[in-house]
Amino acid sequence: MRKILFLSHRIPLPPNKGDKIRSFHELKFFSRFFKVDLVTFAESDEDFKYKDALREYCQNIHIEPIHKMKGLLRGGISVLAGKSISEGYYRSNHVREVIQKLTEKNSYHFIFCFSSQVAQYVINRPEKKIMDFCDVDSDKWRQYSRKKRFPFNLLYKLESSRLSKYEHEIATHFSLNLFSTPQELEVFQPQNGINYVLSNGVDTEYFSPNSRSKETAIIFVGAMDYFANIDAVVWFGRKVFPKLLEKIPGLKFYIIGSSPSKAVQKLSSFLPNIIVTGFVRDVRIYMDKAKIAVIPLHIARGIQNKVLEAMSMELPVSIPENILRSLKECDRQNVLVFKDGEDLFNILSHFFSNEQKYRDMGKQLRKYVRQNYDWDSNLDEFRKHLVQEGIW
Repeated sequence: MRKILFLSHRIPLPPNKGDKIRSFHELKFFSRFFKVDLVTFAESDEDFKYKDALREYCQNIHIEPIHKMKGLLRGGISVLAGKSISEGYYRSNHVREVIQKLTEKNSYHFIFCFSSQVAQYVINRPEKKIMDFCDVDSDKWRQYSRKKRFPFNLLYKLESSRLSKYEHEIATHFSLNLFSTPQELEVFQPQNGINYVLSNGVDTEYFSPNSRSKETAIIFVGAMDYFANIDAVVWFGRKVFPKLLEKIPGLKFYIIGSSPSKAVQKLSSFLPNIIVTGFVRDVRIYMDKAKIAVIPLHIARGIQNKVLEAMSMELPVSIPENILRSLKECDRQNVLVFKDGEDLFNILSHFFSNEQKYRDMGKQLRKYVRQNYDWDSNLDEFRKHLVQEGIW
């Protein structure tokens, strides 16, 4: 059986964050056809616990610990050298040596890179290479710069500029560049290379509704140490939810996700009807409780898995226009699209006052997800494209 080398900036297990869900499904898919060697990074000691589970999909596994403070120091040095923080943060001489030894020992059919941070290790190698940009990180930093105060806004703007330059350099050295949505590809605007949009998916068998009794509740699911999610729930919890609670006594807002920041934790003290759970083993229990999922993201890149999972659970969703644009062929009549806080307040007020009107919306959304965001179907189409391009 042929072999490939799979590089990722985060360990693909457990698939509990957007990028890790995508990298896990790609790794799982490739393991059906190739022997896979994996080189990845661990952000905590907890990550190493998943090494044995990864053996189901990988032949050789190297997990490199990455320490935040040392990474930031390397990032600072990288900035002084005229490069991006991201390049320096993930720079490791040891990883470079590991990859050198692996490529000397093995003849890889191709090398797969997940996220631009790890491209530095193979950018000049002669093998066929696939780059999954997933979300365009440079544009994420650009959006961050608009939300942050001085001097961080200038730092993030600089990171966006330098990372964008690096991303475009990467694109010219890889056989194929992957993006999660047409909008991501449009933002990137590659000048060279072959490009392909590989949509995310959702496990619709796992994320399927149960007949639990519903509460008068709103839900948000996501990693709660991630800035975009923190910004979203704090804004909603302080600006929109209090007015809703005045109109709908007893309404609850569930914030589900690991490692909630202090700003998120304070929401529970601000209003007792805001429930911050922290990590939960099964988010579906809470998704079944809620009547609607709200995704009040001001910063959003790519396809939001939290949106697809809610749809798969037959939950109506309220999303901003920028997220709607990332959903392919989505009938806006089946989603509740808002423009600003006042618009979101009016939409949710009407929803809870006229629930019967929205009775079939969740069923339509689950049908939509099953038709458009099935991992197996999307990855099979991707394989056909690789065959066509002579990469497979």
